[in-house]
Amino acid sequence: MRSLTHPATTSQLSRRVGISLASTSEHTRVLRTAGLITTHRTQGTALHTLTPTAHHLIAGASLGPAPSHHATGG
Repeated sequence: MRSLTHPATTSQLSRRVGISLASTSEHTRVLRTAGLITTHRTQGTALHTLTPTAHHLIAGASLGPAPSHHATGG
């Protein structure tokens, strides 16, 4: 998902992550189904963009894990 912090076509994304176009298409389909990207098609070109939900997930992931609040016996 981080590879889409800047919108990209399927070809651009394929080059960014170093996988085949077919694999890139499958990954974008899964991300789109999960509501994490939107895809706009114009003249045979698909432009993929992260949704606000995906941006929030990426921002949260970069903060690291949440602190544990386990009660300790003492």
